[in-house]
Amino acid sequence: MTGHKLFNLREAYSLYAVHHSNHINKIIHILFIPCTLFSVFILINNYSDYFEVIKKYINLSTIFALLLCAYVCYLDCKIGLITSAWILMTNYLANSKIEDIGLSRASSDGVKLLAIALVVLLLGHLIFEGVSHTFSLPAEPLAVFVVPLFVTYEVLFYFGLCKDTQILIYSKINSYCKFFNNNNNNNNNNNNNNNNNNNNNNNNNNNNNNN
Repeated sequence: MTGHKLFNLREAYSLYAVHHSNHINKIIHILFIPCTLFSVFILINNYSDYFEVIKKYINLSTIFALLLCAYVCYLDCKIGLITSAWILMTNYLANSKIEDIGLSRASSDGVKLLAIALVVLLLGHLIFEGVSHTFSLPAEPLAVFVVPLFVTYEVLFYFGLCKDTQILIYSKINSYCKFFNNNNNNNNNNNNNNNNNNNNNNNNNNNNNNN
């Protein structure tokens, strides 16, 4: 993904969503992406000691949350604000947990929750999207930063909201699907041609040996 695509809603969203087309897998992501983000916010704060000056005023997870909010708001201001609300709430809950039980215990719980969430997300891809889609992820690593916006939009789409945006985004997703399918077909054709060439070479070698 080139830089300008990373900051284009249709491009960034579609490149991520093209691998998340199954309705059940979408529900899994809606439920477990906030859990993943909650864990990440906790774990990020383990590195606060490296930034003593900043730590006096603001913790690392809040900085990361604000940057993520800025990015989703840049892509779509209105829906980005809705997304920012639950991102900041997730960060608040993560820091509240740290204050309640301490960073060490919170981090231990965060690692466990993150492991569970990632396993469930992976199984969702394997079972509902298929192996080929799963092991082509991510098509663009930077596209993962659009995930919070993906969660918000999919909830809104489910309730029949933002229809115009849904049509624009899904048309782009369809174009990506055609692109990936064409690439897979081309790869399969190349593999078949290579196999045929190998078979022909083997036959020629056998004929030479017989002669």
